[in-house]
Amino acid sequence: MRYIRREKGKMVGHYANPTPGYKEEEVPDDHPDILAWTAAREEVKQAVRADAERRGKEEKALYSRVAALEEKLLKLSKVKGKT
Repeated sequence: MRYIRREKGKMVGHYANPTPGYKEEEVPDDHPDILAWTAAREEVKQAVRADAERRGKEEKALYSRVAALEEKLLKLSKVKGKT
């Protein structure tokens, strides 16, 4: 069994145990609201993971580009120092 908390008729959380001070309704684990909440939450988590992965790849590419530019600058400074 789960405990659903609602605000203005909309589910805003669910818990394994009752939470003192909140009006809740007890529902089975396979209640449609619980299943919909869980599915939506999983979609959000997957989107966040995908975004983090994308950003990580972009960051690695940026660091590689910066490192390449720093290497070119170092070579140019050595060439200038010899003239």
